[in-house]
Amino acid sequence: DLKSDLNEMIEGSNAIPDSCNVLVYYDGLRRPVIYRLLPNRRLVEWYAYGKDQDSCDSLVMQLALKKMVQAFPSSHYGLIMASHASGWIPQKKSLRRSFGIDDTSNAGTNAGTEMELSTLRGVLETLPHLDYIFFDACFMQSVETAYELKDVADWIVASPAEIPGPGAPYHNMMGALCAADIEGIVNAYHSYYPKSVFSGVVLSAVCTEFLKELAFQTTPHIIRLFHEKAEPFTVGIQRYSPVAERFTPCFDMNSAMAHLLSPEDYADWERTFCKVVPYRPLASSWYSGYNGGITCHVRDAAHYGALSFYLPSASPDSEMWNEAFRGTRWYKAAGWNHTGW
Repeated sequence: DLKSDLNEMIEGSNAIPDSCNVLVYYDGLRRPVIYRLLPNRRLVEWYAYGKDQDSCDSLVMQLALKKMVQAFPSSHYGLIMASHASGWIPQKKSLRRSFGIDDTSNAGTNAGTEMELSTLRGVLETLPHLDYIFFDACFMQSVETAYELKDVADWIVASPAEIPGPGAPYHNMMGALCAADIEGIVNAYHSYYPKSVFSGVVLSAVCTEFLKELAFQTTPHIIRLFHEKAEPFTVGIQRYSPVAERFTPCFDMNSAMAHLLSPEDYADWERTFCKVVPYRPLASSWYSGYNGGITCHVRDAAHYGALSFYLPSASPDSEMWNEAFRGTRWYKAAGWNHTGW
């Protein structure tokens, strides 16, 4: 799938403006390579590593990104990250992984080193500020993930659910990616999948500038609703996670607040939410490989937010998720530390 993505980038390379440099770190079946993508379908091997390396190691990633930044200084940067992912969930808490997978043997397995979200943040904090991070990876659009990365990028473009295996249609997106056209990135990806064999993709863009305001607006509701480890009913709230006992519950944040708050409180809260997630074209369905290759459906289209968040539960299945949740920056920012959870 990543090789196919690289070919799509080559196909769309004529959309790269003269003012933009596009570099691709590619860890395929051989040793990693950094390519430079140029117009007229030219892919140049800009830097070849002498041996295989663990691309999910924080130092490896940091050195690779710094190498690119130093060689091609710019006033603006965008970063695309494509791999397996699970957002804020630590490596050993799930069959999914926070971000990435590398077994360093190029065997194509789903076992190996994984990068924790806090580690990824630490790597990105050493680099110039990013216009956007685009996660072409599953489950990365959660409020917990976005809050963790809010200081390293202006925008987070990602999905709160699974994405199709082929990933983004890069041949249709190169112009928007190079121009940091956030709405264009979201629309190009979203509009492609109803025309393919996959049923759709849930995608949104989070403006990190307003995440502190969202935490401020959400805190009193969290403290009231979940006081002394209360568990409000979640029936009817949109979910993006399959197989509850194996995967962290990913509730649609907008859908949850619409169900849990009074109409007046929700209307006030939603004004801030709309500033945080201004681009979220409605998806009717998406494909779930983890759920046996079925089509999942958006059940609460009226309150579709395309940004997930976690609701703790006393269920034994949730004990490990609750523990990991307490380690997120969102947990304290949104007042969860005052609820008993």
